Amino acid sequence: FDDDPTVHALEHKIASLVGHEAALFVVTGTMSNQLAMLTWWGNVKDRGLVLAKNAHIEMYELKGLERQEPVHLFTAQNQTLEHIRNALTKAKQFLNAKGKSHQLVLSLENTFHGSVMDIEKMREIREYLPPSIPLHLDGSRIWNASAKTGIPIKTYGSLVDSMNICLSKGLGAPIGSMLTGPRDYIARAKAIRYECGGGWRQAGLVAAAALQAVQDHFPEQCKRDHEMAQYLADQLQSIGAKKLNEVDTNMVFVDLSHMFPGQDPEEFVKTMEQDYGIKVYNEDFKSVRFVAHHQISQEACRELASALKHLAQAQADSKR
Repeated sequence: FDDDPTVHALEHKIASLVGHEAALFVVTGTMSNQLAMLTWWGNVKDRGLVLAKNAHIEMYELKGLERQEPVHLFTAQNQTLEHIRNALTKAKQFLNAKGKSHQLVLSLENTFHGSVMDIEKMREIREYLPPSIPLHLDGSRIWNASAKTGIPIKTYGSLVDSMNICLSKGLGAPIGSMLTGPRDYIARAKAIRYECGGGWRQAGLVAAAALQAVQDHFPEQCKRDHEMAQYLADQLQSIGAKKLNEVDTNMVFVDLSHMFPGQDPEEFVKTMEQDYGIKVYNEDFKSVRFVAHHQISQEACRELASALKHLAQAQADSKR
């Protein structure tokens, strides 16, 4: 019924933080991104989307967007102007050739797999983009980007037309994300949210927790998370893990394949939980992701490294 004062306070705070006219509180970042696209596309039949290869929307959210109408997806190799421009050119040629009404949207992601996108690269893309193509930012982890660079979130917001900003990732709120943008755009997104089953009368309680998370965890807790990720990377390297990325924010990617040759990932997951009390998700030992957050301590990092070392040694001994 849009009458909860705590939800209103949260939406106003986030809109002000981003520098946009309005914000909408939703359950998940996936819903926020999907509402962003559906609102920009409106009722057109030919829906175009340009984003970087392996973006979260491409990997995990596209099927939901395609339930009503097909989405013409055009991927750029990375988020530089050169590759974005090439993808946009292909997209415009394809959609123009169809001769029907269409709407193309460009989506960027920051951070991208834990790496901060350079603000100047964002600015270059913004200046190149024609007004007819909205620029959306999947800023689920924009808290981490801002904490790392010292650049205010409002500066990032000034370069995009809409933004998804997650309240659980990075901040540790129990639930929720925000979609920000122009006032009339958010009003349309609110109507679509209701159609998607996203109207919630009980949102005040989780909105209060989200407000507290913004107040308590940004930016200092995000900075501590970055330090913890570096500490974890050092611990993992000390047991022989091969680091795959320079730790920019709170994500660590490592190659463990040489430590667990021939190990079944499902059996590994089961053993880690049953024998060491550590829940993990793993599909490929060649690229394993670890994410630091406000509940992770140095002790937990050491325990994880110790468990991996012990398990790897046990596997090696069993093959002798």
